[in-house]
Amino acid sequence: RQPIGLLNVHNDYFLGEKALTSLNGKPWRVYRSTVHKSFTPSALKQSQKAIHVVGNTLVKAILSRLKCSETPAVSKQPVLPLMKMATIDVFGLAIMDVDFQCCKKLELTPVASAFEFLAEEYSRRLATPWNPASWLYKIPTEANRRHFKNRTFIREFISKQIDQAELKIKKGRHESSNTNGDGANLLTNILLTAEGEAAKQGSDGKVNDVSKSAILDLVMTLLFG
Repeated sequence: RQPIGLLNVHNDYFLGEKALTSLNGKPWRVYRSTVHKSFTPSALKQSQKAIHVVGNTLVKAILSRLKCSETPAVSKQPVLPLMKMATIDVFGLAIMDVDFQCCKKLELTPVASAFEFLAEEYSRRLATPWNPASWLYKIPTEANRRHFKNRTFIREFISKQIDQAELKIKKGRHESSNTNGDGANLLTNILLTAEGEAAKQGSDGKVNDVSKSAILDLVMTLLFG
């Protein structure tokens, strides 16, 4: 698959330069292998648990709002926004053990709102390729400033989660506890798998590069998916 230049510009500024959607050849194989090996039975089991927890939270929140509503109009709620809230909450719990509380509050919380903006902006810019302002991300426009602000916010948040997961892994090793990924969330599994991939050498004799920025881009790709 040959990369499409203009599409890659948007992918780079949305998901990151090392997102799976932008890679080819050996880099793609390395990062795809990292993700594939991270989906262990325990990680999938934790995802099922997250779906159950989020589903119950959403039902309780809807019932609570219905009880508080005094008019029939208030009891009506579009389905798509609810599904987006549930999806982002499941992602947070299953991937990073973070509760975004979208379903509890029945509204998109800051991280979810930031990603929602990026997704909508991505679609908008793709739909207007003839407009230079759509793919020139560094010119001083209001759209670019909002894009930079939201992208920076969500990437800093994910970066902090990666740092915390790395500290947890180091602490577990220091205490000689389990560090093989059993019972860990998906982000922890990705970090552990990345360590293994980074220690390997490819057929060209070079050590595989699985950097923190690449892992951040992987998480962004999973969230977008």
